Formats: sequence, structure tokens, C-alpha cells
Amino acid sequence: MKLTTVSAAVAVAICSASALHAANIPQPNEHTPQAVNINQEQAKQVADKFHQVYSSSMLQNDGLNVQLNSHGNKFQEEGLDGEHVYIVKLKNNSVALEAQNFDSPLAKTLRTQGVSKIFEKGRANSAAVTTYQNKLISKQQTVMQNVTAVTGRTKVRRHFTKALNGFSVKMTETEAARVASLGGVDAVMRAKKYELLSDEGPKHIGADKIWDGTSVPSGIQGKGEGQIVGIIDTGINSDHPSFSAIGGDGYEHTNPFGAGVYVGDCVEEPDEVQCNNKLIGVRSYDVITDAYEAMIPGWPAIGEDYQGHGSHTASTAAGNILYDVPYMIAGLGEESDGVILKDALFPQISGVAPHANIIFYQVCYPTSDEYTGCPGEALIAGIEDAISDGVDVINFSIGGADSNVWADPVQLAFLAAREAGISVAAAAGNSGQACGAECFGALDIHHLGLHKSLQQHMHVVSLWKQLLILPVLLILS
Repeated sequence: MKLTTVSAAVAVAICSASALHAANIPQPNEHTPQAVNINQEQAKQVADKFHQVYSSSMLQNDGLNVQLNSHGNKFQEEGLDGEHVYIVKLKNNSVALEAQNFDSPLAKTLRTQGVSKIFEKGRANSAAVTTYQNKLISKQQTVMQNVTAVTGRTKVRRHFTKALNGFSVKMTETEAARVASLGGVDAVMRAKKYELLSDEGPKHIGADKIWDGTSVPSGIQGKGEGQIVGIIDTGINSDHPSFSAIGGDGYEHTNPFGAGVYVGDCVEEPDEVQCNNKLIGVRSYDVITDAYEAMIPGWPAIGEDYQGHGSHTASTAAGNILYDVPYMIAGLGEESDGVILKDALFPQISGVAPHANIIFYQVCYPTSDEYTGCPGEALIAGIEDAISDGVDVINFSIGGADSNVWADPVQLAFLAAREAGISVAAAAGNSGQACGAECFGALDIHHLGLHKSLQQHMHVVSLWKQLLILPVLLILS
């Protein structure tokens, strides 16, 4: 894999800044996010559009902690030919949202049982969660019967219950419009392709000051110990030293699931994917592994990284501390692991949270003419499994979604993950201008919308966890 040195400016996470403000901790003004510059007419249009939503919603709960959801029409025509994968979202809450709906029977049951984390190790922590999931599946099956009646489509590609309440179906745009008119359907959204982005290094964002406690008000030191970071990307090189059980600094990881307890391919394909106390799970999805099989028949259907981006982002977020790492450039041929440049060493490399555990979710295609990008269907599946596995943080270095946050299924899935107690770290995009290292470029609107949504749901109690896991959640790459 070719390594490059990136010079980039980094802003403190919007989510963390929100929590810091709530905790009355002074914030630096240097990187304060600026409001978008819009004229009065544009502001009036926005105000008129959401006035009715605000007026009715703010009557709830005395106007406190009110979630304002508006995705406009149930379906948006795009003028597309042929068949596409669509996400059919139903009206009932997903499990994650229902568990946070204070007055819901599920939330009341979980409070009575003292359940704070609804999923762990891929399983529900309460029978009430399983019961609610089954109800959602039953309703989805009923709606699918109606979908069949109006479109002739009979196959559900994948059911979603944790992050979204819905399912994916392959159909034409005309058929999708018909489905949107069915009772019980909240929205029909095309599962778009999302593009891979990159991360930045820990010293650029001040992670070393979190490690030694100098930038933490309490002085507590932390490098992510005991936290599970879920990486959603192209796959992971499971045999890389960045993901070994013992780091270069001698730190021995502990598996929070228990010794020898793993999830995903580590269990299903133990001869192909070697997990350990650091890398405690790798999950892959048919829509991705089938593409590898089409490219190279006999290719193992596992979450191994044959593209490079996933291993890069995983090591950036939570890779081990390693010393004297050689600088390598890509080698030619299948047998080459790369070419080491003579006398070129990195004195130290590390992830932001080098002592955290990792679970990887392979949701992106390799780079090729036919298979490129990250299918939205796979992204939602990865987010669902991350919720199910009980990760503490999701690292997301992918972008290119719809600018309307309420009409994008991946963003809605991330909002559900936040409601499930997961902090989401999203790269802000790679767009820039050819005018030197100091020239800032455009941010990915997907992540601005995502973090704005998450900011509305940030709680002060999660502040210390964020400081000890990933000190910066919004990375300008």
C-alpha cells in the first residue's frame, strides 16, 4: 500500500463542541463553525417550509429535547431508467429509536429491567427487544405483500430493524413511486453509491494530549482502553501489526467479549480470518463479496481488504502504536507486498485510539471499472450490525449522500446509531482547490448534515467517553 503524508487543517468535532458547551467548559474560538451565508429570501423559504413542523413538534414535552424530522415527500422522482435498489422505510420506529422513545412500552420495559445497552456481541440484551424486532419483521412482510401486488416484485433483498425499520427491494423508479403510496410506508429512498474518503493523523488533532491527559479537565489519561471501534469501509488486513493483540508499545489488548469470543467471519471462516484480542470481529456482506467472486472466481467471501482504504482508516482510527515503520510504495505483481524505500522510516505511527478494540464491517467494493463505491444497502447493514455488536464508536470515512438529511437512509441509520449510544466519527470530505496547502476546500454536505443531526441529540454524559476514545469526531481530510 502506498503511504502519503497529508497536510490538512483539522476542526474540533461539532458533536464534542456541543457537549463541551453544555458542560460549561471553555471552547477555543479558532475553529468555531461559521453559519452558512444565505440571503433573506432563502432564509424565508426555509422558515416557511419548516414552520408547521416546528409549531406542532415544539408542543411536545414542553419543547425539551424535541426531535424534528422532516423528509418532505415520501418519494422523489429522479428520472432514472432501469432497475435500482430502493430502501422502503416504514412508519414505526426502528429498535434503536423505539428504545429511546421514553413513553414506549419497549423503553419502559428496558428501564424496568435496568438494560442500558440494547445489543452486545450481536445479540439483544432483552427478550423485549427481540419481540419488538419480530413485530417489525411481521409488518414488513405484510407491506411486502402489498409491494408485490403493485409491482410484481417478490424478493426482499434485506430486512432492517435496528437502525431503520424497512427493507430493500430492486425495482424501477415507476414501481418505487407506487410503493411510496402504500399505507404504512413512510418513504422510499434509492440506495445510492457513496464514495471513499480519508482520515488524518492523531498529532494533527491533538490526540497525544488526550493520551497524556493534559487537555482533559480531569487529567484522566486514555488511549481508548476498553472501547470498541466499529470501522465501516472496504475491509481490513487482519494480519497487519496495526491490528495485532500486542502493540509496539507492549500494550496487551483485552477482548471485552471474553477470550476467544469473536463475531462475523472470525467465527464463520476462522481459517481465513484470524481475529485476536485487538481485532474481535470482521463482518462481510454478500453484495460486496459476490463482486469479488465475479472479479476473481474462488476469491474468499470474507472481509479481507483487497483495496487498501479500509485498513488505512482502521489504523488511523484505532491502529496500534508501532515504532520505526518503513516507508513503502506499492509493488507490481500479485506476489509483491510493496517496495521499502531505503533508510525511510516513520519513527512512530498510531491510531487516534491505539488501545481500543476493533470490529470491521466490509461495505465497499474494490476499485475497478465495474465495482466501485459503497452501496447504501450494505452501509445500512453494517450500521445495523454495529448497533447489534454494541460498538462504542463508528468510524465513517465515506461520503456523497443526499443533501437532505431526512431523505437519506444512511444518515437516518446513523441517527438511530446515535440514539443507541454510539458516537459517530465521520470524515468531512476530500474536495479542495489547487491553490496550496493553506487553501481550504468544500466539505461533504452529507457529514455536515449528519453531525448537525447528531448535535441535536448529544448528551453531556457522553462527553468523557468521547474524550477518552476519539478526541476529534469531525476530520477535515
